[in-house]
Amino acid sequence: MSNVDKHGSHIPYLIKAIEYCIGPTLELGIGFNSTPVVHWLSHYYRTKAESYESDEKWIANFKDYESDWHGIHHVKDWEKENYEQVDRWGAVLIDQRPALQRHRDAVKLAHRAEMVILHDTEP
Repeated sequence: MSNVDKHGSHIPYLIKAIEYCIGPTLELGIGFNSTPVVHWLSHYYRTKAESYESDEKWIANFKDYESDWHGIHHVKDWEKENYEQVDRWGAVLIDQRPALQRHRDAVKLAHRAEMVILHDTEP
């Protein structure tokens, strides 16, 4: 049996993406594994980060991460979000619920990001 936290399996890739990419980081779906990494690496590299979440109770866990360089946003309807604060994103992490929305956002953001990471994808 493995001791690996499967919920955080994307973290090494996220770290490398933020280190490698030039530009702001976009996080779709806030989480205990990804949001602290996005927050502190964005601060360290002096880049902007924007995190989006549809569950208001989940957002409450991360409101303390909101700062001048890290925006925390509530999403009412993922279909209506266009993430147009910037023309081109650096690293993008797609890990929101509902999981079926991930594919739609990957297609929407594919040509507007330097690197896109999909976590827990669904068919």
